[in-house]
Amino acid sequence: MRATLRTFAGPTLLVLVGLAYLSIRAAPRISDGSDDLRRVHAVMSDEALILENVWAMVERGDLHHGVKVYPGLYPYTVALVDLASDAPAKTVVERTRWLSLLTTWLALLLPFVLLARLADSAWAAAVFTFFVAIHPETILWASRVHPDAYLLLFDHGALACFGLAVARNRRYLWAATILAGLSAGTKLFGCFIMGAIGLYILWDRRKAPRALLFELAQHSLLFIGVFVATTPMLLIDPKQTIDGFVTQHKRNRLPDATILDWWTTFVSPRGLGYAGVATVFVGGAVYAARRSIRGLGVIVFFALGYLVFIFATVRLTLPRYAAPATWPLLFVGIVALRPSLARVRALPVAVIVALLAVFAVYDWPRQRAALAMEDKRVDQIFDADRVALAAHLESIAERHPDRKILSAPFLWVPEGVPWQFVWSLEETQVPGAYAAVILEPYFEQDPTYALIRRGALPFVATATIGPYVVYERTDLN
Repeated sequence: MRATLRTFAGPTLLVLVGLAYLSIRAAPRISDGSDDLRRVHAVMSDEALILENVWAMVERGDLHHGVKVYPGLYPYTVALVDLASDAPAKTVVERTRWLSLLTTWLALLLPFVLLARLADSAWAAAVFTFFVAIHPETILWASRVHPDAYLLLFDHGALACFGLAVARNRRYLWAATILAGLSAGTKLFGCFIMGAIGLYILWDRRKAPRALLFELAQHSLLFIGVFVATTPMLLIDPKQTIDGFVTQHKRNRLPDATILDWWTTFVSPRGLGYAGVATVFVGGAVYAARRSIRGLGVIVFFALGYLVFIFATVRLTLPRYAAPATWPLLFVGIVALRPSLARVRALPVAVIVALLAVFAVYDWPRQRAALAMEDKRVDQIFDADRVALAAHLESIAERHPDRKILSAPFLWVPEGVPWQFVWSLEETQVPGAYAAVILEPYFEQDPTYALIRRGALPFVATATIGPYVVYERTDLN
């Protein structure tokens, strides 16, 4: 027992330092714009979208969370917070953000224990957990109403249990399947983990067909049961639910992005950075040459398979879309570079020192700058152009109180102004019932943008404020 405590004391302290830094940076953000849902939207539109649709679901008293992007687990969790709070919107927003922070703590601590057992090294797991904890993406999702904190818990927990099932005890595969189902019920990524689990069962039981079919059926039914339990709309209204998932996936395909654009995402301050990517490549090469740690192979298999999927089908190159693969690959790279696994310990020590130097000199300042930019986000909402635009929109709302104003998502519109944001003008019925459309560079590639600009639709420009051009309907009294 004392030996175990000594083994975990140093690594646990490192993890706690990471969690302390995370909390210091995330906690002050919990109140960002929470007194005005329109400001919440301007800070992060996904967050307001979840809140608005969940509150509508609560008012209707049904299971149609209406987000049409995420499965049910997270929206239902937010609904429970809303029902349990019985408080103003500001309080609900802040309480749900606190839940994200607490979930992130659990998402770092539980996988740390599992990964330490898988790697047979508490230090390797602690180093990985520390870098996840201080990462800008983790800090931001820990302070927002967003399901990515849940994904850290379910994805990393599922992969750790998957590896332990291969390396130590097959019973861990049940936990991996359950966590994969919870991940799928949060944001669908668990479907890919379950695919890897299924392929592993097919390979491992290939010489025993009956055992193969029995085990595959058991885990498939368990996964489906957990997935459906978190998203009952799959049974109640499967077509609408699945169509929502498909629609969201189509939005992630941008024709002007290529596979090469993922490289800049990987090395960006909100990706792995240059030191992280180098760790993946160098550590991955070492692992491929040695394969000395059992259980890591299935993690690599899943991560590479998922990367192939996003390279082929996803063109919205956001770091959070790559994270389900990049974080596990970073863990494998860190484990593979452990000096205790090398014949000549000086070599990996030299590599580790070089990687830490790159992180300290180059990646860490960029990560801090990325967080500093987010710190200014709320202040940027109220720049001179947006304040002037808000006043102009209020005047339009006074003249046409029953007509909405249409704009891109990333805009602050005062409360009381009828407003609707859209991701695409082409997918929206324009002119429809709108009093005005705000055009900005975000819409430049949209075909409807050109139609409005050249007067093919009944709109005329009435104001140009900074990058925003307000087009009002010409056929309204």
